[in-house]
Amino acid sequence: MNIFSKAFSIAIANTLLIASLAQANQQVPTVKLDQGEIQGIEQNGVQAFLGIPYAHPPVGDLRWAAPVPVSKSDHTYKADDYRNDCMQIPFPSDAAPLGTEPAEDCLYMNVWTKAGNKSNPVLVWIHGGGFVNGGASPDVYNGSAFARDDLVFISFNYRLARFGYFAHPAIKGSPNFGIQDQLLAIKWIVNNAKMFGGDPNNITVMGESAGGFSVNYLLRNPDMHGLFRRAIVMSGSYLEHNPAHNTAAAAKIGANFAEKVGISSDGAEALAALRALPADKVAEGINLASLFQRSSDFGTTYAEGPIDDGETITSKPISDAELNPVDVMVGSNSKDIGSLSAQSKQEVYAKFGADADRAKQLYDPGGDAPLEQVVYNVGQDYMMQAPVGSMAKRYSQLGHNAYAYRFGYVAESLNPRDGAPHASEIPFFFNTEDAKYGEATTSLDRQAADNIHRYVVNFARTGNPNGQGLPEWKSYSDAPDQILRIENDAQPVFNRDPIGERLELVRKHLVKHGK
Repeated sequence: MNIFSKAFSIAIANTLLIASLAQANQQVPTVKLDQGEIQGIEQNGVQAFLGIPYAHPPVGDLRWAAPVPVSKSDHTYKADDYRNDCMQIPFPSDAAPLGTEPAEDCLYMNVWTKAGNKSNPVLVWIHGGGFVNGGASPDVYNGSAFARDDLVFISFNYRLARFGYFAHPAIKGSPNFGIQDQLLAIKWIVNNAKMFGGDPNNITVMGESAGGFSVNYLLRNPDMHGLFRRAIVMSGSYLEHNPAHNTAAAAKIGANFAEKVGISSDGAEALAALRALPADKVAEGINLASLFQRSSDFGTTYAEGPIDDGETITSKPISDAELNPVDVMVGSNSKDIGSLSAQSKQEVYAKFGADADRAKQLYDPGGDAPLEQVVYNVGQDYMMQAPVGSMAKRYSQLGHNAYAYRFGYVAESLNPRDGAPHASEIPFFFNTEDAKYGEATTSLDRQAADNIHRYVVNFARTGNPNGQGLPEWKSYSDAPDQILRIENDAQPVFNRDPIGERLELVRKHLVKHGK
């Protein structure tokens, strides 16, 4: 070895030694919970604890059983990366692609916080995906931006599709295993938030699409009363949404699935055989594609999501006293999802009864709109736009802060920019637009994200989204005919709802949820 090679080798060795010592001296963020010591990671001032188990793996005899809280242990758990998202068939065009491999062993929690946090507000995320897809691992769900804003941000997985919502004559108790996972997760957060610098008395629960519906189920569940203070519902504000099936009907559907896979009995032997099925066999045939296309035997072998069991979820009208008394932020996107059954425009307008002519004037003033456009607009108003006002009105009447929005911003790199599709608001709410759009992210995109993100942070802190530098967003009680909108100029505007008359007509004739 010549002198130059030797000197170079020594320099490399010294560099590696210094790096090794620096890493050894770097303090690993650690919290001590009853279930054991949890070691996370720290990046750019944000501490992340990823993949914390909050329940025993729901496998074997725990498949189709209530979640079992994780046991106390002296074990030191390395929470330095996401664990599996819940078992599913990934959806190719998912707006938030999974970052992990799906598996049944999936009941894990993720926490983002800052060192030194004490009694900071807690924001809990419940992902969407039609109750058949989704998870906590997508890059756009990273909670670092919320942590930098002095919130403790927490997300978790819950069981999906047949693993999460399955009834059968041999299964006892609630068939809503995914909802039971959510209930346990919220209780875990209340019990452990303080250890991560969070205030267990200042929790906001936020969800989008199926996550928004989940928030509504939590608002109606008596076990959740007093456990969180605020709720943010994104594109899912049916406060009294009723499941497609009750337990008895769902049990017949479960029996159909069992027969399909060759299990005909209905006792303990059948349950053992069902639990012995490979996970991919249970997942077969269900994802968002089959949900929207109603393909194959979807509705005959799957109960289509949460089930009315009279316990975790009930279809009976909810009294004001039964609602969790919280402040709410509710909204939708300007080009959200919608569905309506009609073969002609006349059939659409007939749904509005005595106001059929008024509906025609509002939805098709020139008489030349395509049937598909009229059906979509009425369906979207029915499913996503009108329920926003219904929920805001009800909570406002109960004396709580209620704020309504419609998000219409579309990233500049996309074409056309004629309305924000379902789920497209998420990276802007999270301030993760760079993770979604990469090098195509523009300064205007970042401005739109900064604006809505700050409203969300302010609401999670105090129940009021307003703050310095933001246009005033009035509560529903002060301005029931107005709404906050963010369109393609990225500037929040609070004014009269341009489709308000349509929505009043829809609420009068079509929407039966809420008051």
